[in-house]
Amino acid sequence: MAYELQGTLFEVFDSQQVTDKFKKREFVVETSSGMYNEYIKLQAVQDKCELLDTMRKGDTIKVAFDLRGKLVNTKDGRQVYITNINAWKIEKLGGESMGSTSYNEPIPPTSDYDDVPF
Repeated sequence: MAYELQGTLFEVFDSQQVTDKFKKREFVVETSSGMYNEYIKLQAVQDKCELLDTMRKGDTIKVAFDLRGKLVNTKDGRQVYITNINAWKIEKLGGESMGSTSYNEPIPPTSDYDDVPF
């Protein structure tokens, strides 16, 4: 299921090479919701990381994204639920679209979850 979010690009982080075959790049979109601003952290994965190369803090953007979740069993036997907000299209409002195709390639699992903070 696809969702959309509009707001201001608040922060863009460097790409992270998580495994040999998997990379991600996180970013934050600021939206107004009544009295308070909301700060939503999303991620772009694989080839979608480059969609953020032409974006700058302060740009007004529209992001199309999917929610992804998985259950992970840690080495110490605990079950951890991980939810990701995966962006597959980022568009500068008033500008051209940056990535108009859906990201449907499966995300490979990683084998080491020792650094999960919970």
